[in-house]
Amino acid sequence: MAGSIAFVLAILSAACNGTFSMLGKLCKKAPDPVIFNFFVALGALLSSLLAPLLMPAFGGNLTYGWTWPGALAGALFVLSTLFSFIAIPLSGLAASAATWSCSAMIVSFLWGAIGPQPIFQPMSSVPLSMVAIVLLAAGVLILNLSPQIAALFSAKAAGEKNSSDPEQGSTSDSSVEQKPMAWLKVLGLISAMTVGLFGGSVLVPASYVEPELKGLNLLPSFGASAALVGFLVAFTYWLLWRRAGFAKLWQELSLDMSLKGIAAGVIWNLGNICQVITQNSLGLAYGIAYLLLQCGLLFAGMWGIYYFKEVTSPRAILVFWIGALVLIGGAILLGLFGPGSVADQ
Repeated sequence: MAGSIAFVLAILSAACNGTFSMLGKLCKKAPDPVIFNFFVALGALLSSLLAPLLMPAFGGNLTYGWTWPGALAGALFVLSTLFSFIAIPLSGLAASAATWSCSAMIVSFLWGAIGPQPIFQPMSSVPLSMVAIVLLAAGVLILNLSPQIAALFSAKAAGEKNSSDPEQGSTSDSSVEQKPMAWLKVLGLISAMTVGLFGGSVLVPASYVEPELKGLNLLPSFGASAALVGFLVAFTYWLLWRRAGFAKLWQELSLDMSLKGIAAGVIWNLGNICQVITQNSLGLAYGIAYLLLQCGLLFAGMWGIYYFKEVTSPRAILVFWIGALVLIGGAILLGLFGPGSVADQ
């Protein structure tokens, strides 16, 4: 029963992970990603201060205190969300989420498979775990490249259309115009991979927290550190990088952006709370629980397709769902045979 609840909470954490980043796109005016990220960290702080109140419900004791590993986790969170808000405007929500999820899947799996104690957990089957990782990576790539894959099936029709287009004469000019956009997308995907590097490691420090501050009790340290690092990053960026004064900063701020940023932080942290409960109270291994969190790209992809209309081709949407099935198959296989898998329990 506990195993089933753990998987449900892990899936809920994935839904939160795939949803929080869309709030930046809902702002009436495109926010500065670094300033927006500070409000995300502030939302994480506010929700973290309340999280320990849930400890008695899961058999633990309510304790407020400071722990440096929890603070390190908060700093990693700020870095991961910062790069996510840089990636999305450059590469789109669906492509960015797919890329950072693939990166984070590999990172979180490696922590669970070859990381130090107590993060390391033995695998029930190394070959089947490798198959699971391949399926997960394949699913991510299919989700990420669904428009291009779909285009391959209709290449002949597209070629005929292009050859009959009377305005086909100035292709060199259009290619020159598209090169900067291509480089921006590459930069966005690099930022998304950086998200995975930090995001796949966020809860690693939690394994080294002193016993009385384990579980949800570590979250106040996490939230306080996230808010402090988010403030320092935003302050340094605005004054030194942007070289803008407080008058321009005041113009950048708005109630709409602030509230959506805080809401994004709360939503992300709800997923984080689910992860902490799943790993510390219900015993699901890090290499499985945190990897399942990265399946949030499925939810981000659905937001990108059905709400933001980033992909409209029926063929591309069909390919997206084929990739989703491959991804889900890999997640199930990893749950059965991955680090600390249920087959071992």
